[in-house]
Amino acid sequence: MEVAATDLEELMGAAASAHRRMWTSASRMTDDNCRAPSLLPGWSRGHVLTHWARNADGQTRMLLAAMRGEVAAQYPGGDAEREADIETGAARPFPLILHDVRAAVDRVEDAWRRMPPAAWSRPTGARVGQRPAWKSVWARWRETEIHHVDLDADYTHDHWPAEFVTLMLPRVLPTLDSSACTWPGMGRLCGISKAGSRARLDSPLTAEGARQVRRNAVVVRGERVDALFSSPLGRALTSAAAFAATLGMPVTVLDELSEVDHGELSGLTRAEIAAAWPGQAEARARDKYLYRFPRGESYADADVRAGRALARIARSGARAPLLVSHEMIGRMLLKNLAGLDPGAALGRTHPWDVVYKVRPAPGTIEVLTPGADRSDPGAL
Repeated sequence: MEVAATDLEELMGAAASAHRRMWTSASRMTDDNCRAPSLLPGWSRGHVLTHWARNADGQTRMLLAAMRGEVAAQYPGGDAEREADIETGAARPFPLILHDVRAAVDRVEDAWRRMPPAAWSRPTGARVGQRPAWKSVWARWRETEIHHVDLDADYTHDHWPAEFVTLMLPRVLPTLDSSACTWPGMGRLCGISKAGSRARLDSPLTAEGARQVRRNAVVVRGERVDALFSSPLGRALTSAAAFAATLGMPVTVLDELSEVDHGELSGLTRAEIAAAWPGQAEARARDKYLYRFPRGESYADADVRAGRALARIARSGARAPLLVSHEMIGRMLLKNLAGLDPGAALGRTHPWDVVYKVRPAPGTIEVLTPGADRSDPGAL
């Protein structure tokens, strides 16, 4: 799905709504937490807010020039001046940052209202290169949604509007290596988080994985799916995009569908774990359900998370949702849906290339994928 000039009114409305959401988060801050780290390395929340304001002023500058039939640079002094302005602005007291943000947002929204219809097609000197003026509104919406998450103020990509996710996926997915998941083939723990970091380590789909997704997309087309939910990890989103295109519906991203967090063991081979973390394999073998990866999660933790995901999906009104997730969290989703005890859930094989159809009331699990291993019982 691509944005078009004919979407301008909707884009302005969506961007203005995103402005209001981020302003609400910013206005609740204090001077202390404004100086606390954001999710962007090396940037405080004050850096993020200052950048957000300067981006708005850059957009305003380009639009005012377009009204005059001129082309103005978004950042006249280039990246060096842009970065210097952010550093200087971030050092100000929080009330000044907040006042600056409010004024900058008001200016760019005023420019949107004042733009003559003919001026929207005129070129602007955006940082990424010249583009028609109307595209600056889409760029501003993107900037606001993404940096609102970076602000680390209880707003995550799970809060992104469905239409924003639908528009962003085609832009994000080509940046992923779509070359099944490569790390397990190398004997490494896959889809897990790096301890001490907010970001989960990810791994791409292989060519075979992409083929499996296309096959499964055809399979689910015959089902009465009424909503689509995905883990935020790249390989799940890649799969979800194929399902979205086939089913003609947007993707809702849920953090709770992410793979189990392996903490300090992230990306390590079993040999590396044995050498650096002696005794962990034995501890996990004694109680796989309760064992917690160092600074990570246990299956029991993921079980709770799976329950939260299913509760959120139920509250959404979906009655036949398709969930795109991962092997380990998938076992806990099946446990919750089919009423399995932990031993039964952990004893199941859970291939990466399978779509399961679960009927919670009778507790049945059906394998929909043609040719998949059906050795697990269907009625549990």
